Amino acid sequence: MTSNEGAKPESIRVETEETSAIVRTLTVEVDASQVNEAFDKAYAQLSKSANVKGFRKGKAPRSMLEKLYGPSVSEEVRSLVINATLPEALDKASVSPVAEPAVDAKPPEPGANYTYTARVEVMPEIELGELTGLKAESLPVEVGDEEIEKQLEGIRERAGTWEDGDADTLAELNDRVKLDYEGRIGGELFEGGAAQGASLELGSGQFIPGFEEQLVGKKAGDETDVTVSFPEQYQSEDLAGKEAVFACKVHAVEKRNLPALDDELASNFGGFDTLDELRERMRTDSTKNKEQQNEASLRRTVLASLLERTPFEVPGGIVDRMLGQKLQQFHQQYAQQLPPEFMQQQMATFQEQWRPEVEREVREALLLQAVAKKQELSADDSEVEAKLEEIAKEQGMDVDRLRKMYGDHDPSETIRGQLLDEKALDFLLAEAKVEEGTA
Repeated sequence: MTSNEGAKPESIRVETEETSAIVRTLTVEVDASQVNEAFDKAYAQLSKSANVKGFRKGKAPRSMLEKLYGPSVSEEVRSLVINATLPEALDKASVSPVAEPAVDAKPPEPGANYTYTARVEVMPEIELGELTGLKAESLPVEVGDEEIEKQLEGIRERAGTWEDGDADTLAELNDRVKLDYEGRIGGELFEGGAAQGASLELGSGQFIPGFEEQLVGKKAGDETDVTVSFPEQYQSEDLAGKEAVFACKVHAVEKRNLPALDDELASNFGGFDTLDELRERMRTDSTKNKEQQNEASLRRTVLASLLERTPFEVPGGIVDRMLGQKLQQFHQQYAQQLPPEFMQQQMATFQEQWRPEVEREVREALLLQAVAKKQELSADDSEVEAKLEEIAKEQGMDVDRLRKMYGDHDPSETIRGQLLDEKALDFLLAEAKVEEGTA
């Protein structure tokens, strides 16, 4: 028999509990010897800097330091012990956290074993069911002549000019009127309810519903009362749902003068030689746009079908991290443009509004990873390099310069992950039941 007398005690002992499909609770017991080492280290560091009356730095006895600084040292030792032992505990438990573990721990005491718990979120084990026959919806990509002509009419309207009608010209929808107005609720003027010399295109939906239509048939010099009700969900709570009467005076009625639909319009709009060239460019651009919309619809709907078939818990830590990155990007983009108080309000609002969408994106990403793994999909180095070259070309640079933009971070694995996602999505769509939707 081999004697264990004098053997070094195990530094930590770990018990693991499967709290849920995505949470493991680790109970970690740290041997007293390691706790004592942490206390010794903390007091040694403190002794070098502590000012204790009657003693030079580094000469105050530990008993005095314990009396003066005991609670704060215990807090420091707690951090030292946890930081030193948690990685080992995770390794012993074969647990890979997806976010910073939440640790519950009291301050340790010298000479005693120390126990703390760590709540650790882990990746869910996704059990994929049948991957064939998922529903996906495609959108039409054909561009009809009517769509092109409608776009051309839009160009004509933007290129049009306004001309005053005569004294007897009656306002019609799509005309523009110049007017003064003064609004009252219950006979009282309200803030923002009056203007002079305002321009309003009838039928544009610029004003409260029902306002513009009541000016149809009026001419310059007419005075009329317009009665409308503010929407129940109006942006100003003081006005929402209330009836208002606007005293209006029309000063002028203007008619839009549209240019001819000809080669000159095409030249003025985009430098095209002929109207047919403009039409062809519009058809090409519209087709490309519809193809992108169709791809987005196929992706969105097939993943929605897979999500419906595959319920699983999502680690909140991943959602928090991605949401934080999205909010940080917003802050970096607009911090110099928005007042600090408004920025804080927007950040708080977006944190709540964006969370469901971010959680859906996390679910989709985890599902695509699971599909790639199940189907044993792969992306080799040549494919990664080709994708990098494609990205570099789109951004007008060579691959070496693109890599330098990533700094110390090698983009290869990120690109490899994107390629695997694309292949997983291609697989799902190849096996999907595609139905044609409407644009």
